[in-house]
Order: sequence, then C-alpha cells, then structure tokens
Amino acid sequence: MRTEGGFAARLLRSDLVLLAAALIAAGLGAVLVHSATRQEAGSAYLVRHLVNLGIGLVIALLVARLDRAVLRALAPFVYLVGLVGLALVLSPLGSEVNGSRSWIQLPGGFSLQPSELAKVGLCVALPMLLAPAAERRQRPRPREILLAGAATAVPVLLVMGQPDLGSALVLVALALGVLVVSGASWPWLAGVLLAGVAAVTAAFTTPLLSGYQRDRLTAFLDPSADPMGIGYQTQQVRRAIANGGWG
Repeated sequence: MRTEGGFAARLLRSDLVLLAAALIAAGLGAVLVHSATRQEAGSAYLVRHLVNLGIGLVIALLVARLDRAVLRALAPFVYLVGLVGLALVLSPLGSEVNGSRSWIQLPGGFSLQPSELAKVGLCVALPMLLAPAAERRQRPRPREILLAGAATAVPVLLVMGQPDLGSALVLVALALGVLVVSGASWPWLAGVLLAGVAAVTAAFTTPLLSGYQRDRLTAFLDPSADPMGIGYQTQQVRRAIANGGWG
C-alpha cells in the first residue's frame, strides 16, 4: 500500500517538534485562561479558548493536506484576504478597544483581529516572491526585494492606521526573517531594520498612538514606571521567578 505523498506521509515530514510545542503552549494557555477568569466568568472564557483552539487545529490539518504547488497558487489569495480584513477593520465594521481599531466583532461573542490574517498572508506571499531566487540558487535580485518590500509595506501601513504598533513590528520582523533565509545581502537587511526603528520613533514622536498605548510601551520597557497599573503583571511575574514559584 503506497502512502508516499499522502496526508499521513506529509504530516510525518512536517515539523513535529513545532506542532508539539504549539499544542503544549495552547494547553498551558487554556489552564492560565481558566485560572485567571473562573472567579468572574466561570468557564466561559475557557470554552471560548478551546473552541478557538479546535478551529485552529482543523485549519492546520486542512493546510497540511495541501502540497507546495497548491500553497503557492493560493498565496496571492491569502495575502489579499489579509489586506481586505485590514481595510474592513478601518471601516464602520471595525471595533475600537483601548485606543486601537483592530477588531471585527462576530456573532456568538467572538471577535476577529485581521492583523493576524495579514501575518499569515505575508508568510505565504514573501516566499512566493523570493522563491525564484532560491530556485536559481542566487541571492534575490533588487527587483524581487523591492517587490517583497512593497508587499510588506501595504499591510504595515494599514496596521499603523489602526494604530497597532506591536503588530506592525511583528510584520516587519517577519519580513526581515524571510529576507535573511532568502540570502539577501546585508544592506537590504539593514534597510528593514531601519524601517522598524523609524516606525517606533514615529510612534513615540507623533500623536499616532493613544495615551494608553504609549503607557503600555513605557511599562514594557520599564514596568516600575506604573507598578500598580499597566506594569503590575510584569512586576508580579518577576517576583514569581525571583521567588522560585508560580505567584
């Protein structure tokens, strides 16, 4: 019985360590969600977390059934879906939370953050643009890198329009990682790093971010700046680690 090329064979050839790590992280997340919310909301948030986890697993299994050629053909569609989601969140369909218009509310108490779709779209779009260089066993050409930069800039600008500096930096870091793997020369990599630095600088020197978002960034860099507010959780984690316990 031939199994070569089948779903089971492709699954065995996948990164099982990554899959196991993701499942362990999701399981720990479920425990922590239940621990943090059971007194106020019972098991409601735990059930929501498990439902989301189940949906993610189904999508992961469906994607695992696709071969490389199909994924490459679907890459432009996935990328465009991410861009459409980012555009919709800036429309009246979007919902603002803590000064950032980053969510679309769905029926049943669920919500969707389109920037997560944009990350997936960029993950498949950039390799599609840079794959020809790998097939030639050469460094990417300037035209290919510029196309990859344009493909990155569009979702980054839409995300900054929400504004969501954290997701924008993740997209820039994602692009940088793909460029590193593609073998791009160091001047191009330095340019991506400078773009990330420029985004952070612009966020702190312009009224792009709300006061709440600025406070979160400040507390991330220095949790002691607001020990009983935004920096409280980080302070507690540090104390737990220092004491050698969980809390």
